[in-house]
Amino acid sequence: MTRHQSITTLPLGETQLGPALTLSGPSHRYSARQMWHIIRRYELLLGAIVCLSVLAVLLSQWSATPIYRATAVVQVELNDEKGVPDVVARNKERVANEAGLFNSRSLAERVVKDLKLPHDPRFTDRPLSRSQPVEPRYIMGAAGTLMSMTEVKPEKNGDFITITVDSSSPELASEIANQYAPSLATLRNETRDERRGEVVRDLERQRARLAQEARQAEQAVADFRREHQMLVGAGGEEDLQQINRIAIEAASASAMRAAQGARAAGVGAAMANRSTAGASSALLDQQQRRLDELMRERSDLSVTYGAQHPKIQSVEAQIAETRTAVQREEANVVAAANARAAAEAARERGLAVSEAAAASARSGQLQAQLNSMIGKAYSNTANMVQLSALERQAEAARQAYLATAKLSQEVQSSIDAEGVHSNLVSPAAVPREPISPRPKSATFAAFAGSLLLGLLLI
Repeated sequence: MTRHQSITTLPLGETQLGPALTLSGPSHRYSARQMWHIIRRYELLLGAIVCLSVLAVLLSQWSATPIYRATAVVQVELNDEKGVPDVVARNKERVANEAGLFNSRSLAERVVKDLKLPHDPRFTDRPLSRSQPVEPRYIMGAAGTLMSMTEVKPEKNGDFITITVDSSSPELASEIANQYAPSLATLRNETRDERRGEVVRDLERQRARLAQEARQAEQAVADFRREHQMLVGAGGEEDLQQINRIAIEAASASAMRAAQGARAAGVGAAMANRSTAGASSALLDQQQRRLDELMRERSDLSVTYGAQHPKIQSVEAQIAETRTAVQREEANVVAAANARAAAEAARERGLAVSEAAAASARSGQLQAQLNSMIGKAYSNTANMVQLSALERQAEAARQAYLATAKLSQEVQSSIDAEGVHSNLVSPAAVPREPISPRPKSATFAAFAGSLLLGLLLI
């Protein structure tokens, strides 16, 4: 109807309707009285529409299966520190990702397996027998049905996720809602264990390879040392220190040889200058005392007697005899002292000569050993370049093997505490009231809607 069209209206007592009814412009309004008369005129039609609609809704509500709703709340544990803007944004993404995991088909299949839903008559109209194996197609079909029953909704500014499950069985709805968090933990652990197992197997293969390489490198070092007769430390500071020690010992032995030779030469001269003036013996001392006594006795007798007196003659004879014995004993003592001095000189000279010969032999042997070591040191120094390269290769292989072995042990013993974990903080209780059907609400809505529809029609 355009802006300038008009509808001609008839008096209220007449029954003609249709195109003949016109309004005199858009500003014309029905009065309440006119509206009431129109409703009264078509009250049967309006009553029929309302009654049929309400009856249909009541029948549908009474015949519908009751649906119960169970709601579980899961908290996402985040190990990052809070308060930093980029961390907060990342945590929001993690919560969203965790909600995506709760809404994934793989988790739905895991819940189906954990609760054995294909065998549960509360879940499906055609449950499988307990002895019948569950084929993958049954699992996939049950997971699709479960996903249609479940709604996962994360909170906007928090770390909580709400899991809502609708089912005709209130107990089953509660069980399914509460099973999501444990099933996700199990699925995450299985995935982590599988991934860890792959990493451990790779590390073990790498460790075995590195162990073989390290053994070969160390064997190459040992073979090179054995081939070139290079002990540990050969060609380095140890060789130089050993050479210096042997050189010092050789010089000391040479000096000792010269000293012992000079000592052997000087022993004879020293013994020639040795005096025997102090030589004595017990018999000589006794005879000397006897001579002194006889001299005193002669002096005493000469005072009383003359020189020709027999007593004086007798003492004189004893004095002469004793003096002869003393001279003879002195000669014997000097001869014995000279013999002892000669023996001592011969012994000292022999010892000096022997020590000089030993020092000479030691000096020669040390000098020969020193010359051999100097030649070997030069040879070792030339071989140190190749030996150092081999030792570096062996050390690098050894360090790589140790690092890989340590990493393998850490991976095997790690608990993987980092990351995202979900805990069921508010388990779903068994609902007592169904969410549908709602006869009262549905009847009221049907009544209001059918009444409005009838009014529009008339």
